[in-house]
Amino acid sequence: MYFSDPMFGGKDWKLDQGRPEFLTSFEICPWFFDQDGEGEWTTGLSRAPLPPPPVKSALVQLLQQNQNLKTLTLFGTVNLHQYEKSDANGCIVDPSIVNSWLEALPESLEALSMDTPWSNPENQRVGERERPTFSVPVLRKVHTLNLVSARCPYFRQYDEPTNFYAELIRACPNLETLRLPVYNSPATRDSTTGFTWDWEAQDYARIFQESCPKLTALCIDGQTSDDHFAQLLGSGSRLGWKSIKIGDRFYPGPARESSVNIDFGPLSTEALLKHAGTLLNVRLHNCSKVPSAAIQQLLCTAFQLRSFHSVSTGSTLQEATLDARDMTGSEWVCEGLESFACRITHIPRPDLGLKWAVESYSWDLYNRYHGPSFKASYLESLSSGGTCTSEESWSLQRRVYNQLARLVRLRELILETKRYTIPYQDDLIPGPTVVQSDNWMDFESWIEIQNCFQPDGLSMTLASGMGVLKELKALKLIGLPYGLDREEEQAWRKEHWPKAIDASAYKRLEDSCWASMFDPPKEWGTL
Repeated sequence: MYFSDPMFGGKDWKLDQGRPEFLTSFEICPWFFDQDGEGEWTTGLSRAPLPPPPVKSALVQLLQQNQNLKTLTLFGTVNLHQYEKSDANGCIVDPSIVNSWLEALPESLEALSMDTPWSNPENQRVGERERPTFSVPVLRKVHTLNLVSARCPYFRQYDEPTNFYAELIRACPNLETLRLPVYNSPATRDSTTGFTWDWEAQDYARIFQESCPKLTALCIDGQTSDDHFAQLLGSGSRLGWKSIKIGDRFYPGPARESSVNIDFGPLSTEALLKHAGTLLNVRLHNCSKVPSAAIQQLLCTAFQLRSFHSVSTGSTLQEATLDARDMTGSEWVCEGLESFACRITHIPRPDLGLKWAVESYSWDLYNRYHGPSFKASYLESLSSGGTCTSEESWSLQRRVYNQLARLVRLRELILETKRYTIPYQDDLIPGPTVVQSDNWMDFESWIEIQNCFQPDGLSMTLASGMGVLKELKALKLIGLPYGLDREEEQAWRKEHWPKAIDASAYKRLEDSCWASMFDPPKEWGTL
C-alpha cells in the first residue's frame, strides 16, 4: 500500500487491496515539503498551491478507521506540525494537535516503525536558547505495542519535540523491543547533554525501569559517551537484556583522535557482561574500544548466545577485534551460536611476504588496528632472523580452528568484515588490485583495495589445520581473510561447505550477511 496524507501535501491515497477499515498492516510514505512563504510549498524546483487545512489528517482518519491494525510503518521524515499556529520565527505556540496521529494509534497496534519526526520547519533545534521548548502531550497507554523502531535521519537535519521519545516509551507498558536514535555526540559537536536532546541516559534508564518492565531488546543508533551507554545497559532492563545492537554513527569517518570517552568502551562492556546470562544477540557496529579480552569473556559466559557481530559498517570506521591469543585461552560456552562475525587477529604469518600481503602504502591504515609495535613485530617475523616458525603459527591457528569447530550450529562465519579504503596516490601503486570507489563525502580521490589480505589472519589452508571445520555443516555464509584459492582447499570446501555463499560476492559485506538480529522489524539487520 502507498499512502500520501493531504496534511503533508499529498492529494490522495490508494490501497493495493481491500477496504481500509479491514487493514491489519500498512506502510505510509508522507510527502516531503518545505514551506516557502504563505500559501505555497516548495518541492525541489517547482511550487504547488498549499491545500486547505483539513479538519483531520487523513492519516489520523485512517488510523481511527482501523482499530485492528497491528503493524504501522512510516517512511520518510514525518512533519508533526504543519498547518499549526506558529510565531514569527516559525516556532510552535499551539501544540494541541501536533501529535494527533500518535494519539490516534489503535489499541491493537503491536509494532510501530518510523523515521525520526520533524518538529521545526526551519531545521532549528527545539529548546535552543531564545527558542521556546516544545513537548508532546501525555499519550494514552497502548498496551499491545511491543516494538518501537525509530530510524535516524542522517546528518541530523531534523529534530523532534523535546520529550517525544520519553512520552512514547511511557505509553508502551508492554514494550519489548526499542530502537532509539542518539544525536548529541562529543565526537561530532560540542554538547553538554551528550545524549538524546534534553534527556540524559539515566533518565531513559529510569523510564525503562518504571514504564517498560518487559523491555529486553535495545538498539541504539548513533554514538554517545561510554558512561551513557553503560548507564542504559546497566539498569535499563528489569528482566535482563536479551538483544543489544549498537548501530551506526551519524557521521562518516573514524572518531576524532582528540575525543575521549566517546564510544562504546570498557564501562559499557562491563555493564553488558553483567547480562551474560540472558544475552541472545549482541551486535557491535564500529565499537573499536571494546577490548579483545572482553569479547572472549562474553563468549565464555553467555551460554545462550545465538549471534555475535563485531563489525565495521564503513571502510574508514573501526571495529573491535578478537586476539587469537585471547580466543584460545579458554573454551567458549555458547555452543548454540548461529552467527559469528568478528576479525581474528595477531596470528603470526611468516609464510607471507610484504610484496603481496601488505604493501608499504597500507601500513598507515593497518596501524589503526594494531599500532606501530605490531607492525614492528610483524616485520621482524618476516625477517630472516624472525623467531616465529611456520609450525608455531600453525599451532596457534589449530587452536583457533578447534574453538570454531565446536560451533556446529553455525550458519554464518565472517572473519573478514570489510574492504580497505585508502587515499589515492598519483604515482602508480603496485600490489593488490585497485578500483575506483563511490564518490562519498565529496572526495574524488579514494580508491578501494580488493584482495588486500589480512596479514595476521587465519591462512585457511588444510596444512594449518582448517580441516576440523568440516563439522560446520550448517554454514550458509562465509567471509574469510583468504579466498581458498588452491585446488586442494577448493575441493575441500565443495565437499564440506556445498551450500555456503562467499560474502565477497556482494558489493558490500553489510548488504549480504547482517540478517535481522531481532525477528521484527527485518530492516534492523540492514541498518
